[in-house]
Amino acid sequence: VPETAVLYVPAGTKERYSSHEIWRRFSQIVELGPISTGDISACYGSKVELPVVLRNEQEIAAVQFRLTLPYGVHVRMNGNQIGTSTTERTTGMSIMGSKDPDSANSYLFVMLSLTGNIIEGTEGAIMNVELEVDNDIEIGIHEIKIDEIYMTSSSFETLASNESTSELTVTDFTMGDVNGDGIINVTDAIGVVNYILKNTPSSFVESAADVNNDGIINVTDAIGIVNMIFGNGASARSMRDFTIEPQ
Repeated sequence: VPETAVLYVPAGTKERYSSHEIWRRFSQIVELGPISTGDISACYGSKVELPVVLRNEQEIAAVQFRLTLPYGVHVRMNGNQIGTSTTERTTGMSIMGSKDPDSANSYLFVMLSLTGNIIEGTEGAIMNVELEVDNDIEIGIHEIKIDEIYMTSSSFETLASNESTSELTVTDFTMGDVNGDGIINVTDAIGVVNYILKNTPSSFVESAADVNNDGIINVTDAIGIVNMIFGNGASARSMRDFTIEPQ
């Protein structure tokens, strides 16, 4: 077990994990609430999508929460419209959002259906929030927090949830832009393949090539870049931290 890794566990189970002889070796054990965001990575001066994930046992008809971003990161605005999009789980639902007047860098969101739809399934992203990262933000790890979470079940019961935090890693490169030309395309995927075959291109950004952040550049990263090109959801989200149920 990597003693420097973070273990994310379901809400209400931290004590059980902390007392287990294997899981307690993790440096941090963090409870995930039903609503959380993934760890993401972005270059300063860039745009990135932040997935909001819901894990639910009951049928959920509506959610509300507050999203607090680090200074130097903002939700993209298109006029009066806040930059968000639904997912396959929330087709037909409406997202409303606004800047929180009581907090310098927080945003308030409400998702519901005006036609009686519910959120499909029990796990996965329910929306994406479009973020803009300033040019002068400090390179390194920054915290993103979701709190003030309330959900409405399909039987009109109000459910509250614990807050959840995740990490935004700001870099001086764009993940997947292996040759550093500012564009992610097939040339970057081929660059990873050439690196694997020990024919490293003259312009090769190793940190940008490790798109799944596992510390190894291999064919999985090449496939990840291809998925990024076609918009299939591969991203710079870290896969080093994970959730697992103890036996």
